[in-house]
Amino acid sequence: MIKLLISRTIIIVIFILSCMEVSGKIYYISQAGNDLTGDGSNSSPWKSLSVACRMVNKPGDTIFVTAGVYNETVTSRLGIGVSLTGEGNNSVITSTTLTAEWTPLLDLRSALLVDGFQTISYLKFDGNLLKAAQALWIAKRKNVEIHHCTFIDFHYVAILWVGDGGDSGSDPYDNPIFPTNYVTGSKFYNNLVTNCSLYDSYGRGALYIGGHEGMQIYGNTITQEGRVSGSNGYPVKIAGNGGFMKGLKIYNNTIKKTGDNWGFAIESFFMYGTEIYGNNITGAIDVNYIEKRGYDYGLFIHDNNLGPETAVSYEYSGIILEFGVEDVIIDRNHFRNCAVGIFHTMRYPKPWVLREKIRYNRFSNTGNGSYHSAIRFGETSNDFDINDLEIDNNVFHTEPKGGAYFGLHIRGFRTASNIKIRNNIFINFSYYWFESNRGNFFDGLNVQNNILYNNANSNNISLSGSPKNYTNSGNVNTNPDFSSELNFHLKPGSKAIGAGLNIPGLLFDPDGVPISNPPNIGCYETIADHAVPVYKSSVIDNSNPQVITVTFDQPLMNIIPDKNFFEVNVNLQNRAITSTKVIGGKVQITLNDTVSYGDHVTISYTIPDTNPLQSVNNVPALSFNNLSVLNNVKLKRITKDLSMIIYSNPVKDSFTFKIDEEIPETISVLRISSQNGTVVFEKSLSTDMLRNKISVNLQSGLYIAQLLSQDRIVGICKLVVIK
Repeated sequence: MIKLLISRTIIIVIFILSCMEVSGKIYYISQAGNDLTGDGSNSSPWKSLSVACRMVNKPGDTIFVTAGVYNETVTSRLGIGVSLTGEGNNSVITSTTLTAEWTPLLDLRSALLVDGFQTISYLKFDGNLLKAAQALWIAKRKNVEIHHCTFIDFHYVAILWVGDGGDSGSDPYDNPIFPTNYVTGSKFYNNLVTNCSLYDSYGRGALYIGGHEGMQIYGNTITQEGRVSGSNGYPVKIAGNGGFMKGLKIYNNTIKKTGDNWGFAIESFFMYGTEIYGNNITGAIDVNYIEKRGYDYGLFIHDNNLGPETAVSYEYSGIILEFGVEDVIIDRNHFRNCAVGIFHTMRYPKPWVLREKIRYNRFSNTGNGSYHSAIRFGETSNDFDINDLEIDNNVFHTEPKGGAYFGLHIRGFRTASNIKIRNNIFINFSYYWFESNRGNFFDGLNVQNNILYNNANSNNISLSGSPKNYTNSGNVNTNPDFSSELNFHLKPGSKAIGAGLNIPGLLFDPDGVPISNPPNIGCYETIADHAVPVYKSSVIDNSNPQVITVTFDQPLMNIIPDKNFFEVNVNLQNRAITSTKVIGGKVQITLNDTVSYGDHVTISYTIPDTNPLQSVNNVPALSFNNLSVLNNVKLKRITKDLSMIIYSNPVKDSFTFKIDEEIPETISVLRISSQNGTVVFEKSLSTDMLRNKISVNLQSGLYIAQLLSQDRIVGICKLVVIK
């Protein structure tokens, strides 16, 4: 048996390291190793990561973490040029003692800027139900890559990753303290980050970064939804050492944040030449202080899905622009179910919006029942300036009852010059499609060739004054004839077809179709019969946990590519596909094994040369990458539940419990949930807990206490808390 396990480890090592440029030696840690007598070889491994990191210091060497749980008691310091890898989620690094903020499990900080030339890959970093403070701290190291890792349940942050210096300073706009050196060659990709960010007096970031040039963040799933309301930090925070990111690219990620604490999925400060594209983001992209500084743009946000897939009670925004921003391009995004799609909140020091373009975006169900607006300038102090704002070829939609008040709500500015609103469709807004309380302060307002339909107040504008150099022409009050309420492709015969102004610089619509001359009004060049099928969602139902059902915004023809053009990952590991088919216009993908409760599942599709997924009108669907699958598989119950009793119940701040027989060795967690299913307390179990009190800090109310064994409930009872 031992020989078999060693052979399996060697195979995995060969597979992983074959993808890496490794010129040095491989060292091992194992739960069966010995820190005193081991030499780090495969036959005589060390037992702890901290010892391995202390012993391995030669650049090019690699530490391999064999399968097991490594509960580290001191911070491990990874040498320059030393890489760390393992057997995926089977190689777990955790701690129950490294609990103080800014105390990482793994330290990659250097005193001076150096070339790291190292990777961290195929590992699981576990915060042990929020006990451990932080997984990684990296500083002043170039060419570091982190990929195919899992980070879960760290109390404060998962990764703090910064360059050399940098600070916002006392006057952050005029005199910020720029980094002494930017780190380059940083990549963070194909990782899973879950519940690793705290908000108490301020919001940390699960991925907390600053001072990078050319950093790439892609293919990750980063979520922050696991804590009680008010305690969730941000998935991504660009504020380490003040922020200061140059040439950053964030693409093809799934990023989710609950709507509490501003609802920021990404919060950032001081960014230059940043591109954010191809992401599914629930929560706001919040940006502060944007400039070009030698790049083609300050910020380019395009081809993202922004906002929750379905309407929710939280008031999510899509994009929030704060303080001063320059040279911003917002193209071809879908703002779905957002209270505010794009929210400008400009304020001192030196607040302004300079050269912003908003083009070919779809705003669906704007307001989400909260009566806001699609694009909003929300300050009331009349102390910021807007210059060169272009809003072209967008569709602004809200529900006819209970939707948003305004399409455009431009208030609070000091001056607004060269404002252009052209070729847009506004539909169903319940006050005005365009409202401003500062009409006298516009100089150069151009409103042309928009379709205005079913908006209140007879589709009129409310400006509270007369702008200088004002053009209002070519706008019509007619039904745009969408394919459906939320499919904004135009039906044949629509008055919007070919009726727009030709605007230089606009190249493609959201389907990737070249813009005509003249273009359509709205965001799509293709009419409904030629619409590209758009991916909507995918789900695994509890009734059949081996099958993924993928839904597009229109039915698909019964043509299916070879299964090799799909990829499914479960907890970052590839899962084999046994068959694919189209049933009822939806794609069904059958896996070779079932998915369990709590598994994280992603799906990708690459369009093939033959037999692509396609609409009933033979229009191929586009490729997509690393999209999250909704996992509805529930906890299973064993045949015989253990009888569980809590003493004393009602509970004030502590209790004991017992069951009618000894706790099985497989039982691992005591979980307490509110009536709506939110987990408010979890604790790993041991037999000593039958005798000791368990302290809790819960508000008065009714809760459900559960004993969990892996993915099964083995005991359950009600818990009443009275303060």
